[in-house]
Amino acid sequence: MKIAVTGHKSGIGKAIYTLLSQTHTVIGFDLDTVNIEIPQDRKSIIEQSKDCDIFINNAYARSYQLSMFDDILLDWKDKDSKYIINVGSIMQYKVNTGSQTEDVALFPPQYINSKKTLRKKTISNSLNSEVKCKVSIIHPGFTRTQMIADMGISEPQLEPVDVALQLKHIIESNLHFLEITFSR
Repeated sequence: MKIAVTGHKSGIGKAIYTLLSQTHTVIGFDLDTVNIEIPQDRKSIIEQSKDCDIFINNAYARSYQLSMFDDILLDWKDKDSKYIINVGSIMQYKVNTGSQTEDVALFPPQYINSKKTLRKKTISNSLNSEVKCKVSIIHPGFTRTQMIADMGISEPQLEPVDVALQLKHIIESNLHFLEITFSR
């Protein structure tokens, strides 16, 4: 099985890339070398992923994870052997419980809105009979990454390898799922 992973140089993407590389052929794309904000770079990622079975859409760059999903889906939607897994976030389920200023600082609205939209697009495309490839989304709980550290979140956290292990299990079980949320 050949797998593509975006954002493979740090955090969750690095853990996924490292773990899956032990048993699968994995190619990685990092925001230091490609810019998913640029349509031509996204096209290059798709071209380099054409012989992959699974595309893990992990890298978040503002809302361009959505554009990456749209572009890979456009290319893969007629291929029933392909599988796109989007990496969402449990943060989309956070409700405002403190002061609005504090919530905005901890949970950037652009990030939350982007992940909510990614979820909606994933579900609608997964249920669309015209889309032949499998499409799923995972929502890891707070994971010990630089982004979470920068936000000062101290809730119990998963390690990036915990997320990678869950994803590996999902991929190797060969079951199609629509949406999975997990946390510590």
